[in-house]
Amino acid sequence: MEDRAGRDGSRIASGQTEAGRYLRVIYVPDPTPGSVFVITAYEFGEKALRAFAASPEVVKGKEAMKKKPNHFPPGWNEARVQRVLAHYETQSDVEAVADDEAAYRSTTTTVMKIPVKLVPAVRALLAKRRAS
Repeated sequence: MEDRAGRDGSRIASGQTEAGRYLRVIYVPDPTPGSVFVITAYEFGEKALRAFAASPEVVKGKEAMKKKPNHFPPGWNEARVQRVLAHYETQSDVEAVADDEAAYRSTTTTVMKIPVKLVPAVRALLAKRRAS
């Protein structure tokens, strides 16, 4: 599974489901531990699937996402969600791959392989840092 920063404070999780489908989920972390606000989710297009499958940075793992009633995380509203949704829903496979590649070339963020067991602890540390 891959999880990286997206547009306007959103996050992008990409990976394979237990059933074998490859999905990309655009979401916003929710203040409630273990919870997220899902903006959209969709199956990979052909080019995105080839790029994802070939990526050496892909960490295969499983992560359950709990479904919750819709409510916006702090700082988010319907307009912001629609703006991010419109960006990703109109993005071509080529543009999606370019976004992914640009994320790996960023000089302000990094992509790290973290054992799946440590992901909750890393997220907690990041949340603690953001809160301070």
